[in-house]
Amino acid sequence: MNDSTSYQLVFDVARTGYRHWLFSAAGLPIAVAGFLELVRANATRRRLGLVLVLAGVAWTSFAFLTSYHEYTSLRDALATGRFQIVEGPVQHVVPGDGRTPESFDVRGHRYTYSWSVVSAGFNSPGIVQPGRTVRIADVGGQIARLEISR
Repeated sequence: MNDSTSYQLVFDVARTGYRHWLFSAAGLPIAVAGFLELVRANATRRRLGLVLVLAGVAWTSFAFLTSYHEYTSLRDALATGRFQIVEGPVQHVVPGDGRTPESFDVRGHRYTYSWSVVSAGFNSPGIVQPGRTVRIADVGGQIARLEISR
């Protein structure tokens, strides 16, 4: 691409940080409800309480570990240069609305994402426009950094 192209940084996973605390913590209210059942209920309800505690803790642990691992993998790939630069004009934009994913192509690379899908990479529909030149730090097909021409 032309070295004189000026870009605006739109997304950088390292600068954005880990974004999925609420998603990961969604199991905590279930665990708390289960704990309350354990403390104040009869023997039959205590079993339900134990199941709720275990389910809530399992959800929170699994959600955090998987989403945080994805985040650190993308962040570390940027820091160590383990990414591919994909640069060029945006083509074939298919707008998304949250339920349906948005997608676009740049020089034979297709990117698909949605804000409703938990992802450490770029996932904000409506920002990438047809014909604009972008520079993407691509890590395994995910957008770890996105810059758009001014």
